[in-house]
Amino acid sequence: MTPIRCFGILVNFTRTGAREALENLCLAAQQANVQLLAPPNVCECFPGLRPCPVEQFAACGAQGVISLGGDGSLLA
Repeated sequence: MTPIRCFGILVNFTRTGAREALENLCLAAQQANVQLLAPPNVCECFPGLRPCPVEQFAACGAQGVISLGGDGSLLA
């Protein structure tokens, strides 16, 4: 089985703890050598993320998507 090495990230910053969760995820991803893609506005706050429009996640190599601070409605 090939490990997943690239995820798209969706963040709802209006939710309590979303920013902290993203900081923790970025640290864990860096330690695990996993690339994180995020919309450009999210990357402005977290320079370690690779900017990529949500619609382009798959084309940019995302093998999965992580949603922080939401109930999944962002994925719709």
